[in-house]
Amino acid sequence: MRFRTCSSKSRDGGIQMSSMIDIVFLLLIFFVMTFKIVAMEGEFRMKAPVQRGVGALVVESSPIWIRLASDEDGRLASVRINNVQVANLAGLQNELIRITGDLRESGAGTDELEAVLDCDYGLDYDHVVQAIGAIRGYKDHTGNVADLIQKVRFAPTRD
Repeated sequence: MRFRTCSSKSRDGGIQMSSMIDIVFLLLIFFVMTFKIVAMEGEFRMKAPVQRGVGALVVESSPIWIRLASDEDGRLASVRINNVQVANLAGLQNELIRITGDLRESGAGTDELEAVLDCDYGLDYDHVVQAIGAIRGYKDHTGNVADLIQKVRFAPTRD
């Protein structure tokens, strides 16, 4: 059996630096590639209400209830807005134009208006889409789109 002896030709028992440098560069690349720049805390955009003059009307808006009833075939039978019967979807839109126009003339904003759509279960979906379109806005005489009510939600289901 042969034993090693210390000689002048002994191997260097130091740490291999090339593999450690490779690992450091891999970690550096990993952290650079996964770094995400985030906005500073406390800096956020918000849409603040415009300050109004003294005596400006502040409306506590309750939602506008719109009831769409159907017949046995799924066709639109009646349209009611806040328990007031209107002729059809065009009448609904005209009534909403009147309501939002009155609010704008009085100085109140219409941004907070909300419509609750209460539909019969058997109503054709086409009528629901047309009603949502009538609630959201219309094209005026110049061809521009005029907004009416942007917040539309469905009423909870009835038993």
